Amino acid sequence: MTTINQELKTGLENFTGTETWFRHETYKFFTYTEGVQFLVEQAGAYWLVDLILGLQLESFAIKNKSFQLWKLITENNTSELTCKDGNGNAVYSREIQFTNFPLKEINLYLTGCILHLPPKY
Repeated sequence: MTTINQELKTGLENFTGTETWFRHETYKFFTYTEGVQFLVEQAGAYWLVDLILGLQLESFAIKNKSFQLWKLITENNTSELTCKDGNGNAVYSREIQFTNFPLKEINLYLTGCILHLPPKY
């Protein structure tokens, strides 16, 4: 793992809550936390947030789920993005043909209208 990837992983571990909420430019109904903002800035992954939030309006299978676990798995510059509901049922999957996302895996949660990093209990 490169130093940049390790710094990103270490930085993400520091986020356990949020004091600042970020409103999405296009999908103004949705907000996301400081941890997600850190991720998209450091990893150049605004596209990931755009994709997840855009699907809330486009996909009937997704938009009515009040709890969503989004998982991005990256290998060899391709990724698979999946969404599971609160019962662990897969409700969406998409292959991303090319990405330079620096981490092998990241999980994000969408609860209500807030996108955030996994909680630490």
